[in-house]
Parts: sequence; structure tokens; C-alpha cells
Amino acid sequence: MKIYNKSTRYAFLHIGKTAGTAVRQSIASQFTPDAVCPYYFHRQIESMPDEELEKYGFISAHIGYDLAKSLSDNVFTVLRNPFDRVVSLYYYWRSVEGDRGGPVIAKESRNFEEFLEVKKAPVIVDIFNAQTWQLAHGHEGYTRKKLRGAYTEDQLLQKAKENLEQLSVVGVQDNLGLFLQRINQKFGWNVNEILESNRNKERPKIDDVPVRTKRKIYDLVYLDLELYFFAQKLADY
Repeated sequence: MKIYNKSTRYAFLHIGKTAGTAVRQSIASQFTPDAVCPYYFHRQIESMPDEELEKYGFISAHIGYDLAKSLSDNVFTVLRNPFDRVVSLYYYWRSVEGDRGGPVIAKESRNFEEFLEVKKAPVIVDIFNAQTWQLAHGHEGYTRKKLRGAYTEDQLLQKAKENLEQLSVVGVQDNLGLFLQRINQKFGWNVNEILESNRNKERPKIDDVPVRTKRKIYDLVYLDLELYFFAQKLADY
């Protein structure tokens, strides 16, 4: 069995609802099945013993920058327009099974606008400037609580931007074709295509969302919007 370390391992920092599942499935084809980490979440990855970690050459998980960089020197990610991401997440949560967390909150909300006013932890963790927190350190509730007084909002955004610049490849969901070219060129892979999954045909396009609703979304993603614009410039999209 091949043994992997930081320099030979690849880590995809998976931000929810950014076509990450499709990216993971496409890139996994570049590795043998036993070299692809089967875990998706922060606590699972963080608690993994070293002797198990060294089995995996590719990790794709909902982890923050700090953990991702401790695992690999080859970290990459995809960001998404935060307005579109919030709409997508809401309709995804309404469509999936689940007896707690985001799916329950989305189903219990009478409509999208009411959902945007919810202040419960699952919504805050996955929506409130989630991309910025994930790139700055991590978006988990306990990470936010620990670092809440450590940064002003400007400092948090700057930290996320600086970390983004340290990644091997940065993509945006609006142009997965160019992202595919970049990862193939950077890592010497031969990924042919990224087939997006988890699409919900019922969800409205962002252009069809009323302005009053967009104002509510903005209050939840104002840092993410700045980070997304920065990512577009950084990646020349």
C-alpha cells in the first residue's frame, strides 16, 4: 500500500453547495479507491489517527483552511456566488431527508424569506458569511465562538483573502471548465469533465428572487460577496 504525506496528498476544501460533490467524484478517478478518504466532515478528519491518514492521497471534506493546510501542501477549492449559494442551499435542504439541523429548519419555514430570518445555529454555521469563515479558519460553530473577538470583520475578510492566495488552485462554480483546466495543469491530472449533481430544478434563478429578499440575503453574506469578487480576480475568471 502506498503511504502518503503532506507533500503527496491532495485536499479539496469543500464549501457546501459549490458543486463540490461533483468535483470530488471527478477527481477521485485519478486515485485508486483505497487512496480516497471516505470521510467528509471536520470532526471525522481531525480525529483520524496518523496511521490511517497516511493511507489517503485525496481528501475532500467540509473542512476549514487551518485543517486543510495541516493535511496537505496541495489544497484547492471552489467558491460560489453567495446569493446563488444561499438559494441553492435552502431548496436543497427542503428536498433532502433529515430529522435535525438545516433540513428541518428549511421545511418548517413557511417560505424562503422566513427561513432567512432564522437565527439558529445550523443556519448561521452554513450561511452567515460561511465561505469567509471557512477560508479564514473554519466555519464550525465552535471555531466561530472561539475566534469571535479575535478579528474585526475587515480583518476576518483579509485573513480569508490571504489564505485564498496560498491555495494551489482557486475556482468558481460559474466556470468549472476553467477550474478543470487549472487543476489538470497544476497537478498533472487527466480529469475529463465535472458533472454537476444535486441540482434542484424547482429552485428559482437568482434573477427571479425579489429585491427585498436579496437584501435579506446580503445581510447574511456581505463578507462572502467581497471574498467571491476577490476569488474571481485571483483566478482571472
